[in-house]
Amino acid sequence: MNEVPKQFHIGDILSITTDRLVSPLSEGRTHPMDGVYAILNYMVGDSLYTSQLPHVRGQCAPYLIGLYPWAEHVVVPEWDDNGRWDAMKTSLEEARQQFWRVKTRFGENSPQFDVAQKQWFDAIDMEELERNHLIRLSCDFCAQWLIPYIEQYGKYLDVWPIHHEDYKYRDPIQAALDINPDLHIIEFPLEPDEPSDIGDISW
Repeated sequence: MNEVPKQFHIGDILSITTDRLVSPLSEGRTHPMDGVYAILNYMVGDSLYTSQLPHVRGQCAPYLIGLYPWAEHVVVPEWDDNGRWDAMKTSLEEARQQFWRVKTRFGENSPQFDVAQKQWFDAIDMEELERNHLIRLSCDFCAQWLIPYIEQYGKYLDVWPIHHEDYKYRDPIQAALDINPDLHIIEFPLEPDEPSDIGDISW
């Protein structure tokens, strides 16, 4: 274990130990997932893909609980968004389906297609705005929920990397298939380099 640890926000640590996203939106972060990437990348010394996060979280959580045994008993309460997230997804899916129905029936050169395409694009824009708003509300909820833990244990806690031999690398594509076995992977074979018309270049 390294002699000099790195400090992470208590919300980052609890995001790993509870498997619930409670990392803060602060310190220049644009999304609470930034904290999850930061702590897991540090603990395993890697630059992880999204599909690898569940696998690596499972390896790192026991280390963090070993450092902070109280974290094993923390339970994150459910945040009630009053159905707004589901409604947002439903609205976007309805616009998408309508777009493809119109495209199939009337073709891309029809006025109906233009209307349906605009409605779908508007739905995408609204979904992004609503999603960002809900993420902000969720982060505000988590920030309030974290206050007692910050007061008791501190805002930033020391974290060390896990032992090198304990890090079990998982290929990101295989990790994605672990999450969704029905995922369709498209492979693009690499072609050999084409000969250059101008020959080699010395810089």
